Amino acid sequence: MSVMDQTDPRAVLDRLIRERGADYAALSRILGKNAAYIQQYIKRGVPRRLSEEDRWAIARHFGISQRLLGGPTDDIPGEQEITYSSAMPSGFTPVRFLDKPGSAADGAEDGQGSAVCCYLPDALMRKISNDAPLSEIVAVSVDGDAMMPLLADGDDLLIDRSDGLDRLRDGVYAIWLGDILAVRRITRDPTGATYKISCDNPAYPAFEHCDSQTLTVIGRCVWRSNRLK
Repeated sequence: MSVMDQTDPRAVLDRLIRERGADYAALSRILGKNAAYIQQYIKRGVPRRLSEEDRWAIARHFGISQRLLGGPTDDIPGEQEITYSSAMPSGFTPVRFLDKPGSAADGAEDGQGSAVCCYLPDALMRKISNDAPLSEIVAVSVDGDAMMPLLADGDDLLIDRSDGLDRLRDGVYAIWLGDILAVRRITRDPTGATYKISCDNPAYPAFEHCDSQTLTVIGRCVWRSNRLK
């Protein structure tokens, strides 16, 4: 990176995203913006400058000084400056999206989880995961209304991949429906032999009497993040 690039907030942010395994859309969602917001800022220069609120949120997310993003020359007194190539401060766990986030309605293919959704405090992650391996917690972004009113379009879900078919019980799960990744409610039949796969939105059909051996369960939904309306 040239000297000029090191002082260009857009170039610094672009390199940060690549080095930390994040992506434009995930960072945009963290800011509560549309998925193209960060890409437009970096590639097209829109907006010309980050707002103070967005700059502060990005700086805290990556653990860097606001100065690298075009902020004030002085940060909060006592705040330790961390260069953009430094590792994330201890005490936080990166949570990764599946490569192509699934949809609560239509879905998409699943990957191993490469883009960082957010960094959460270890204490919160332990509470969310209920002692599951933190590496098994991944994020899925809801795209659709199949699980309304419980889950809305744009909600981010954390999925515990260690809590799957072997422990299947009533709850909300990320599952495969053929080649589609979906978020659905699974309810055990009173006989205990089969399961019902349904949506909370009655406009979508349910699948009755499903054999557990035919289910491909990715994991149980354990936490959601959404904006208050």
